[in-house]
Amino acid sequence: MAQWMPMLKNHINEVAALGDRIHTNYPESLESFRSKFTASPETCFVLLDEGICAGYALAHPAEYLNPPALNTILGQPSTNHDCLHIHDIVIDTPYRGAGLLNVLMSKLSAFKIHPKQTLIAVGGTAPVWTRYGFQEIKNPQSDAICRTYSTSALYMCR
Repeated sequence: MAQWMPMLKNHINEVAALGDRIHTNYPESLESFRSKFTASPETCFVLLDEGICAGYALAHPAEYLNPPALNTILGQPSTNHDCLHIHDIVIDTPYRGAGLLNVLMSKLSAFKIHPKQTLIAVGGTAPVWTRYGFQEIKNPQSDAICRTYSTSALYMCR
């Protein structure tokens, strides 16, 4: 049975491979994946099914209204961060619809590092995120960053 576990450094290659396979329209380098994990390993998770990577979540501190652009390699964590940015969530197709996103979102909600959590909704997923309390935030700066993902990407916050 698949379970969310804390991500470890040795999961990064599998995570990046799954991300490349699922998010073909949003390519990111291995270094980009690694930098998100390194920035905040305690807020990154991997969905494991008998040792196989079936999903992941990368989240890290960020500045509200200033999320990282697609494929950004994060440097030293900013001292100005005031939100937890959920950079990427992937659940492989055979595992969808089993309540695993609910479990993950409960885990992420437990992090009270910052009062806000943000994400960039891509591929028409905004309705999914509204069910978890996220609302679209319109701002010229974050809108420009969203366009590095796609013209329809939306910056959202809860």
